[in-house]
Amino acid sequence: MKEVKSIEVILENCECIPFSAEQIGAFWCSDVTADIGRIACGSIAKQIRCKELFLHLRSHANEKYNAFGQQSNDTAFKRLLQHNDITSIGITYADGTHEIVFAPWNDDSEDINKYQTSRLDESKDLYLLVSKDLTIDDLFAAHGVKTTA
Repeated sequence: MKEVKSIEVILENCECIPFSAEQIGAFWCSDVTADIGRIACGSIAKQIRCKELFLHLRSHANEKYNAFGQQSNDTAFKRLLQHNDITSIGITYADGTHEIVFAPWNDDSEDINKYQTSRLDESKDLYLLVSKDLTIDDLFAAHGVKTTA
């Protein structure tokens, strides 16, 4: 078993928002598969995908972050709530290894991921789900979690 040190949320515009393991509550990346094949310009590479991605970020993770070499104007939560555009996550393990896992993405849009839903709970924690089958509201209803609008 490899311990996770941090998770970086990678967005459609190539922004990356890092979160340490201490800032993350619950997390799962389910039904992970890998394919090796030609992806672009003659490149043959391994791509890792998941069927569903869930990330619970604790309220103290809502900080400004570095975007494109400078501090962002927005906090991480504001950015993640404004645009549904998570493409993948970067996982860094305690042993220093790193891998990128692609989240489900609909083909209807290049900019918006209709499979991504998110909500704040009463304690201002942020919950993100990228799934073809469920929304974050489905998960909250099943577990009796109260959300803010």
